[in-house]
Amino acid sequence: MTTSEFLNLRKRAGNLLEWLRLEMTKPTLDLDRTYEHAAKLLDVIETLRIVDAALQRQATADTLAVTVTTEQLRDAVTDIDGMAQSAFGEIAAIAKLSLESLEKPETCDDPERIATVLSMIWSRALDAENYINCEAERVDCNYQDKALQRRMDARRQAREVTTEGMVRHG
Repeated sequence: MTTSEFLNLRKRAGNLLEWLRLEMTKPTLDLDRTYEHAAKLLDVIETLRIVDAALQRQATADTLAVTVTTEQLRDAVTDIDGMAQSAFGEIAAIAKLSLESLEKPETCDDPERIATVLSMIWSRALDAENYINCEAERVDCNYQDKALQRRMDARRQAREVTTEGMVRHG
């Protein structure tokens, strides 16, 4: 049923209902005609109920439908794989060079060099983590730490209780 047909059916139901209301106000009632219109109104109402139920089922199905296409998911996984290989390869290479530098007398006693290397590893790891999370989030597949969320909620609630106590006593 098209939207136009549905709207016409609703209009017809309204017209029939209005006719019945007017008919009921008359001093004499044409029972045959009233029954005929009432039966038509019941048919229209039943059709509207069926259409409404079908629309609700469709809306529920649409809500449950996957919004990410296979192609989008494939692209995200490919991008994540590329980033992971690149970032973790760099991190491994930097860490290996750092370990090797600790084995040489001329570089083993340089804390600034080690700090720089650790800083590079830390930075690259954060970049990779953020990129991977964004890609996963883009296809609605990002990891969510439920325990972390509960801890954050508990802290927020504790602050609210503390704030409320301060307002009451302040």
